[in-house]
Amino acid sequence: RPTWGLSIPQYTEVLQLLAVKVDSEIPLSSPAESVTAMRLSREFRVTWSPEAKKVALSPPDSGGTMDLRGLSSGTGLAIVLAQSGLGFRVIPHPRSGFLLEIDAGGESDNLWPVGWKNKQPVTVVVPAMYRHVEVDLDDEQVTDVLDLIGDRVELPWFSCRERLAADHIDLDRVRFSTPPAKMMPARLLRAIASDSRMSIEPRTDEAGRVFLWCTTVKEQAAWKRRFAHVIPGAETTQPSPR
Repeated sequence: RPTWGLSIPQYTEVLQLLAVKVDSEIPLSSPAESVTAMRLSREFRVTWSPEAKKVALSPPDSGGTMDLRGLSSGTGLAIVLAQSGLGFRVIPHPRSGFLLEIDAGGESDNLWPVGWKNKQPVTVVVPAMYRHVEVDLDDEQVTDVLDLIGDRVELPWFSCRERLAADHIDLDRVRFSTPPAKMMPARLLRAIASDSRMSIEPRTDEAGRVFLWCTTVKEQAAWKRRFAHVIPGAETTQPSPR
């Protein structure tokens, strides 16, 4: 259904434009540099809200680059901007094409979502998440464990370090232990998330690729509310943010 003033045909076109895959690593030197490196379609004219302009040229604490290759540009852009507490929305241009407005905010604001709820159950789209594996972790760094899980289930994982830091969670310092056992990756992720006071859940990009998103419990709850109308396995239209 229409959002941000877009008609259904316009919204469908935007989804297609933002489903194009990212083909390079994206620098995190500043939000402005990151947006330029995304090489978005010329149909989009990028604008910045006054709040976003304040941080547009400010380097995030992490710096470096983020490897988004293979992920769709819509979700990729949302992930990169989230590192600085920003997001974006797409609205019709008065003459032609679209305005891609970058603004401050998170999952509870009227911004393009960081991934979508898949229309199929996770057990169907990522069956490896529910196959038991041998687990024995002794005070392991969670980022290393997420790398191992990602390799096992063949999913990339990303995090919103800005929101986690605001919730006093330093992902690089989080550690996790569990005795030897057979455990499904999905259950292991829930255990890590619960122990660390955060959320690690699968989401889907505009092209249908599934990834893991690590964020705060509050942000995940807001995202779930936006997609409460999407019931996996049921006949639904393309999910859209509210």
